Amino acid sequence: MILSFYLLLNRTNFAKRIQLFILNSYWDKQFKPISYIKLVKGFIIFAILSNSP
Repeated sequence: MILSFYLLLNRTNFAKRIQLFILNSYWDKQFKPISYIKLVKGFIIFAILSNSP
């Protein structure tokens, strides 16, 4: 699921900036799953708001 989410992110320029943010935030937290889930939820909300017309 995480891999498919990552591949989905690969499709847009917007996503490339988010990828760096996710990787930096996620890896720095030493693989804490709860922090990653919060980050994903935040990204989904942010993506919906930024992509809505």
